Amino acid sequence: MKKIVSLLLVILFWDPLVSCAQSRKIISQFQEIQGYFNPSLVGYNGTELKSLVRNQWSSLDRNPKSLYLGADLDFADLNGKSDSNVEGKNAIGFSLFSDSHGAFKENQFLLNYSSRIRISKNANLRLGAGVFYQAVRLDGNLLTFEQQNDPRLSPLQGRVSDQQFLDLNLGIALTHANYYIGFSSQRVNAGRISTGDDFIDLVPREQIIQAGYRNSITPNMKVSTDFMFRTWNGGKDILDMNFRVLFKDAFWIGFGHRFDYASSIQTGIQVKKIRFGYIYEIPSISSDLLPGNIQEFMLSYTLFNK
Repeated sequence: MKKIVSLLLVILFWDPLVSCAQSRKIISQFQEIQGYFNPSLVGYNGTELKSLVRNQWSSLDRNPKSLYLGADLDFADLNGKSDSNVEGKNAIGFSLFSDSHGAFKENQFLLNYSSRIRISKNANLRLGAGVFYQAVRLDGNLLTFEQQNDPRLSPLQGRVSDQQFLDLNLGIALTHANYYIGFSSQRVNAGRISTGDDFIDLVPREQIIQAGYRNSITPNMKVSTDFMFRTWNGGKDILDMNFRVLFKDAFWIGFGHRFDYASSIQTGIQVKKIRFGYIYEIPSISSDLLPGNIQEFMLSYTLFNK
């Protein structure tokens, strides 16, 4: 018998917002992994290796945990371009996203390609596409008491179920050394290509708008601000913003806000080609999020001088 379960309803019974967050991969430092959300922005910050860890409500059993590993390669860096962000044409990126939350474990693999057309002295129009593979596992032995009494989940008790998806991400962006704006559509085929136990019925297409600005205000101080808006059918819209001040190209402080959901305090250091960032996130009182700490760690390494 076919078991049809909406992923939005079953990931975590006690918090519908967490269901949204886990499906949509909420990341506070979203500007650090732009290519994950928009394939056309792969290579925008050059050739680099990136990692990110997000740990939510660590005091809870089987709390949500996320791990991201990624690499961007701008071919212009290999050719020794003096300003690869403007002069280059092609870049590729690879991402691995591993997520666990309650009875669910999920792995995502993304292979992205972007091509850019120079439209002015300092600006590019970028187009990108990415192959998206997703594998979801549900351990029926770890279902909560409330989930066990749910008629949609009761057939899954006592066994492990797996389902895999293959999909496509598309994106377009206008980029400049000081600003960017992009639009992307994730899972454009809405999960229609899948194999396995077929316990997930809802994999909605998602649209994302990203924008940011960065510039120097003194020789020793730079500012940056980034925004991301996400929308999909059947889910609540999400708007994120971050603001940072970078001092002497060595360390930064800032704050972030996810409207209606959470606020964050941000800090980080930059030593030559290495950057480390830390975020402490505080849920909003008016949100449905459980109280407790949410922490995020980011580490990146730039392979070529920019």
